[in-house]
Amino acid sequence: MKEKIYTIPITEVFEKETFCPFCDLYQKLETEAVKYAVGPAMMEPDFRAVTNRKGFCKKHIADIESESKALALSLMLKTHLETLSAILDKEITEPKKKMFSKQTAPSSLDGISGEIDKTVYDCTICGKISHSFDRYVDTFFHLIATEESFREMFRNTGGFCFEHFSLLLSEGKHKLKEGAYLEFSRQLIANQKEKMEKHYQNILDFIDQFDYRNANKPPKAPRDTVYQCCKLLNGVFEQKQKKLEDI
Repeated sequence: MKEKIYTIPITEVFEKETFCPFCDLYQKLETEAVKYAVGPAMMEPDFRAVTNRKGFCKKHIADIESESKALALSLMLKTHLETLSAILDKEITEPKKKMFSKQTAPSSLDGISGEIDKTVYDCTICGKISHSFDRYVDTFFHLIATEESFREMFRNTGGFCFEHFSLLLSEGKHKLKEGAYLEFSRQLIANQKEKMEKHYQNILDFIDQFDYRNANKPPKAPRDTVYQCCKLLNGVFEQKQKKLEDI
């Protein structure tokens, strides 16, 4: 397979053993986006214009705040607050009734509410990740459609988390020809069933460890079985430190 610059991230992640290749790609994009936001982006007017308008979601503002780049973050917060202040300074007008109608025309409050919603429910980092991640998905299906060596890599993967399994099953319908999609989906489901059955058996073995009859037997399931099963269902996430009282 002749690699190109845009295919390298995809082929690299599928060449290694990983829980979910697309979780790895997402985490890589997320790390890069956070570091970029508090690094070079601080001096880029176009990026600052986006942060002024959108801001960040709770997850990514926490990530940025933890980067110890107080000046960069404070400059972004300053201009973002100024944008919000300008919205709040808009004149409030009463809604006017439409002629020959019981309905009223939207008041200025509707406009203010809409603009605030955009800053609260949108995120600069999420948008940047989403744009790049969509290109990765496109490249994945391009390789599936054109490269037998990559299809062999795909056949040998250990499946995906269910979030990305669902994404691939859905997107494949639109990005592959009918015959190719049928072959792809059969292999995708077969890989996923194998992955799920492994984790299901681990969960059964893990639960059995709590049976008094197995008190003196060595555990069959890995200690992190619950965490691994959670990753299967919801995608890779950072495991928080905790003490399990019933183990």
